[in-house]
Amino acid sequence: MDRLRQWLSAHERAVLFSAVVALFAVCYFGTASLPPWRPREVLAWDPVWLVPYVPVFIVPYISVFVMPLVPVVIVRDRMRFRRAVVAFVVAIIASGIVFLALPLAPPHPPDVGAGVFAWLTGVLYALDVPTNLFPSLHVSIAFLTAFIVGLERPRWAPWMLGWAALIAVSTLFVRQHYAVDVFGGVFLALLCRPLLTRPVR
Repeated sequence: MDRLRQWLSAHERAVLFSAVVALFAVCYFGTASLPPWRPREVLAWDPVWLVPYVPVFIVPYISVFVMPLVPVVIVRDRMRFRRAVVAFVVAIIASGIVFLALPLAPPHPPDVGAGVFAWLTGVLYALDVPTNLFPSLHVSIAFLTAFIVGLERPRWAPWMLGWAALIAVSTLFVRQHYAVDVFGGVFLALLCRPLLTRPVR
């Protein structure tokens, strides 16, 4: 048992990061595997229908999968890292609950088009789940990451927030989310932000 504790202590950062990734997979794909309690709704009133489909935005969209690695590398204080993990866990679980309550149909275009960016967008459509839209976990993770890095490296804050904003906009241009999903994701990140400064044992 002592050896296990020593190993966990020595590898805490990797263990916590892996646990968050596993929780994301369970909440995101697990909720989507359950049959929706009502038909998935198309939000015809959402402003996303006024936004053109621009497949090149798939590049900033998928950059969110790299973005959370930044705090893993730069946040050296153990308590700060634990607080970041708690914030991510709360955001993921809260999103999973809402995903179950509000199943939506994505605003995909009828045709993804031609070219490498369109192909990547088509691959994304095929691999992603079709119900988990509100709030955009893509957006909340991006902004939470920006908040974490901003607390650790204040000079990086404008760049990280700009990156998060670009990711948020990209969700509309690749038609993965409604505008209301984006606002929901930002709001969720703001709700979780105080957790980044609260003490964690």
